[in-house]
Amino acid sequence: MGKIVGIDLGTTNSLVAYLDPQTKHPKCIVGPHGSTLCPSVVSLDPDGNIIVGEPARRRLITQPERTIYSVKRLMGRGVRDIQDELKLFPFRLDPSSSNVIRVRLGEKVFTPPEISAFILRELKNWAEAFFGEAVERAVITVPAYFNDAQRQASKDANFHGRRRHLSGAFHQWRYAPGWRRYRQPPAGFRARKDFADG
Repeated sequence: MGKIVGIDLGTTNSLVAYLDPQTKHPKCIVGPHGSTLCPSVVSLDPDGNIIVGEPARRRLITQPERTIYSVKRLMGRGVRDIQDELKLFPFRLDPSSSNVIRVRLGEKVFTPPEISAFILRELKNWAEAFFGEAVERAVITVPAYFNDAQRQASKDANFHGRRRHLSGAFHQWRYAPGWRRYRQPPAGFRARKDFADG
């Protein structure tokens, strides 16, 4: 059986952690840029390559029309639901957006779950580089205040991720919308909500 990790898909930052077998406590994985925090930022370069995390964050200034951040605010919501956010954030909605939000990055259009899938894939790569082996299962946290549509959008990010060649490695997902409501966490696991965002 491959490794199991926990992922906090955050609005500002995301991270990936594992249960240390010696201490029995969660431990965050350090990424290639020397931090455990992966900025929840995705950018599309002129060649069509997806850039995630710190390199994408640096492109917010130089290529804002090709870069998006805080996409979690759009998960599971419609265009009417985000009018206040549109006043504060430079989201570039595609004109075809109606019931389903579509944002434009350069010449391409993506849904929020598709963009979130890029972040999940990046964190999966961090974990596999750290362990030196495949990571086959994960727990993804979602805020307790997420409604059913927002939780479903978080699940959809996994399916979009598979289509983007996660090689089926994250085939057994578990979602943690609120352990107390649905079930108790496994022995030795300490859940902490929204620890990537502070």
